[in-house]
Amino acid sequence: MSMQLCREGIVAGPSSGEGLCGLIQYLEKMRTSGRLSELSDTETGEISCVFICCDLPYQYLDGYFDRLPESQFPPIINQVLLSCDQDKYSESWILSTRQAARMLSCSAQRKQRLRECKRRSYQARGADDNKRTSGTRFLDLRQRDDFETEHVPQSMSSPLKGLTPTIRDLFGDPDTLHMIWTGLQAKFDKDEKVLSPKKQRIVILCYDGDTSQTATSILRAKGYTAFSVSGGFSALRRVTPTSKLSDGDD
Repeated sequence: MSMQLCREGIVAGPSSGEGLCGLIQYLEKMRTSGRLSELSDTETGEISCVFICCDLPYQYLDGYFDRLPESQFPPIINQVLLSCDQDKYSESWILSTRQAARMLSCSAQRKQRLRECKRRSYQARGADDNKRTSGTRFLDLRQRDDFETEHVPQSMSSPLKGLTPTIRDLFGDPDTLHMIWTGLQAKFDKDEKVLSPKKQRIVILCYDGDTSQTATSILRAKGYTAFSVSGGFSALRRVTPTSKLSDGDD
């Protein structure tokens, strides 16, 4: 009964439902005994009833599914979402295009300093340290042809199967989201050595930013310091000077 109350807009738990059941049973008892009129208003003939809603349903949700038959519940739509995309999302993991451009600039400056260093031992050590613990790595999930046409310098191409620029509403299409999420999980499980070290920041790029948000969620759950870029590569290229974009292989 409490579930029906909730569906009618009265958020109440099992004890509240039992209170309503008790009221209905009492009214039925009075009706069968021919005494229902004793409860009616002398002027209007109406019967006013009150029952107490003394609890909430949230802690009992599992009990509804355990005790009630399936016929009491509507079918689950988009059930495919129950098997994917369960990790946390956070707006703090989404970089603005200007934040991403600053990271790109700092990474390029660091690489330039290493190139200008004449002492080989220092250069080798600096490059090794950068690879292990510092700097920012840009991972581009776009298809290889698009990456070769234009990409962020020093970024690494890692095409995601099924990802195309025509996917416009990833989070509004359950089947596409499941496909993308499944592909990302398989990719990151396979490419874990390429992704490491976990202390190094990883900025994920895609076409419009949605797929990279999902990728960031997965990588964060795996312990990586990952970020996406609002609007994806198409937005980043609009605020990044031409000199910081590369045609073809970098």
